[in-house]
Amino acid sequence: MGKTFAEKILALKSGKESVVTGEIVTVSPDIVMSHD
Repeated sequence: MGKTFAEKILALKSGKESVVTGEIVTVSPDIVMSHD
């Protein structure tokens, strides 16, 4: 079965080949936005 869009992005940004549902990954955001 193929990977979801979120799984593909999280794998790319975490430096892993793939991630699975329920796995805890650490990533650094490219952009952060805040709203008051």
